[in-house]
Amino acid sequence: MTPNFHHGAPPPKPFRPLTLIRCPAGAALPFVCLSPDLLSCMTHYYNRRTTPCEQPKCEACDAHIPYRWHSYLAGYNPNTRE
Repeated sequence: MTPNFHHGAPPPKPFRPLTLIRCPAGAALPFVCLSPDLLSCMTHYYNRRTTPCEQPKCEACDAHIPYRWHSYLAGYNPNTRE
């Protein structure tokens, strides 16, 4: 079989968005942690959606909406290979 040489790079593959998985309270997920640290931010549930707190000028803070801490990390599930 002969190699198929060509000039230029191949076209980019379509972006596959990452899946966000929420861990249920008091449960464990079969993931291997890939992140060296957590990525965190304070959020508000404001206007029927979760939005990041945008201090010092934050509409949700001005409306006295309480904030919550959200944190994210990258993980690998060996059962599903995702």
